[in-house]
Amino acid sequence: MLEELTGISLKGIVEADETYARIYTGEERNRGRGSNKLKILGAVERQGNVMARRMADVSGDAIKRFMEAYLEFENSVLITDKWRGYNVLDELVEHYVMEEEKEEGKTTSVIEGFWAIVKRSLYGIYHHYQWYNADLYLAEICFRYNNRKYEDEDTIDYFMKRCVFKHSNIAYHTMKDAWMM
Repeated sequence: MLEELTGISLKGIVEADETYARIYTGEERNRGRGSNKLKILGAVERQGNVMARRMADVSGDAIKRFMEAYLEFENSVLITDKWRGYNVLDELVEHYVMEEEKEEGKTTSVIEGFWAIVKRSLYGIYHHYQWYNADLYLAEICFRYNNRKYEDEDTIDYFMKRCVFKHSNIAYHTMKDAWMM
């Protein structure tokens, strides 16, 4: 169902990881899994697309639902860290757990690089955001990452076509002409 909305299905070598981003609530900052931070789960194809969503929790069931929505199990190899929540995926997909010493090709460096982009965006652009806006910010960051190979004008064109053709009866050229003025 989510693939229909986004048009993205991950396959091949896929890295998955979770991250935690602070939300400005005025309270003291805590660290790690038990804190009152925004929980984000993501998966990225090597040299491909990324999907990231805000999660209520990062339990095994939540991770499994996320992966069922976005990952093609039969055509994929999944690489994760040691978090035990990923163990539920062992029977569904070929799953490698990254150890402390990095084996050749079995790293999560691509998704870690994406988390750096996410956190720079959340802390550097949006500053004081609320948790209920995080889904929109994550969608924007994923869109920019997935369309990084296009020039700026082409990305805007692509975005406008998707908005108009998927969600409206307005002709694209009418919308583009109005936007270009």
